[in-house]
Amino acid sequence: NIDTQKLDFSTAQFSPAELEKQNKDLVNHANDFLTDEDSGLPVFLEPEAVQLLSFWCRTPQQMRRFIGIILNAKY
Repeated sequence: NIDTQKLDFSTAQFSPAELEKQNKDLVNHANDFLTDEDSGLPVFLEPEAVQLLSFWCRTPQQMRRFIGIILNAKY
């Protein structure tokens, strides 16, 4: 899209403090978007499980890694 080609979405546009705040916000509110059945996306974790993960994880990358471990776990 021509409009979005001019936009810069790189992290260089944000201060380290802003990035940390955004990351904390994503982790703290992961329950809102990872367990939203109305989104049309599959819900594979209970809201309580996502909330627990948000207590343990400090960054979205950590949360992604933990969820990946859970999804790849074998019984």
